[in-house]
Amino acid sequence: SQNNMQSTDQTISTTASTFVVAGTNSFQRFDHQIGGHEKILSMGDGSVIAKPCNTIERDFYENSVLHPEFAQWMPRYLGSLQLKGVQSHLDTIATNVIDSAKTYVEGGGNDTVIREQNAMDIKHAICIENVIWKFKKPCIMDLKLGFVLYGPEADEAKRQRMIKKAESSTSGTVGLRIAAMKLYEKSKNDFTIIPRTYGYALTKDTMLSGFTKYFDALQDSPPHNHKRVIIKRFLDDLQEFRKVLEKQELRLHSASLLFVYEGDEKALTDALELEKQDFDGKKSN
Repeated sequence: SQNNMQSTDQTISTTASTFVVAGTNSFQRFDHQIGGHEKILSMGDGSVIAKPCNTIERDFYENSVLHPEFAQWMPRYLGSLQLKGVQSHLDTIATNVIDSAKTYVEGGGNDTVIREQNAMDIKHAICIENVIWKFKKPCIMDLKLGFVLYGPEADEAKRQRMIKKAESSTSGTVGLRIAAMKLYEKSKNDFTIIPRTYGYALTKDTMLSGFTKYFDALQDSPPHNHKRVIIKRFLDDLQEFRKVLEKQELRLHSASLLFVYEGDEKALTDALELEKQDFDGKKSN
């Protein structure tokens, strides 16, 4: 079981470095994207993703590293990349970016946050840890938070558009909306995408059925009872995250929680058994 809440180093240097990626040969399509308007790309072996973003989102990730208690609930931030389609000799630099990012994700000695400095970007993206990298059959839910879906920078047209979206969905009634889901169906040995229209059709009274649907891939009978275990993990994590938020002075606009669990029954069973063995070993010591 794992969601997008990952631990990060307590002290992170903000020494600036500029990395330029030549062309798109170093990227592949990220197959598990379920939300957002911009296409996300995976880098190298898939342990790192590049997410196109605006300045507000980039600044949010950069500032988060100064608040490690909050940042531990986010994908590990590696920096922002500058994408250019010229100068083929820069492919070597692109490889170095991937290697450096991979070292950071795997807990190596690189504690430098990569910050894009060049104001003459053609394109930029944040570079973050791919939290579902090692899942075999990731079952994903994007849960949109909040009654207000726009920030102070939004113009009047966007504010009115977002107000209408909230009023016509569970965002306006309970402050939550299932944005999208991707579920593994064992009977088909394939994934099913649950689009945003599904979440918009839910009401305050039917929203529970949406959460129930998300956990359909989990076994809920002996000997494993995976569904009970994973739901409890998520609830425990949410309680811990709530404690962190209560200590912070912040306001989040149109933020999301990303939930992920392993839909491959054998992989999940093996992971839970290994975790139990590790726990028993530590307890006996």
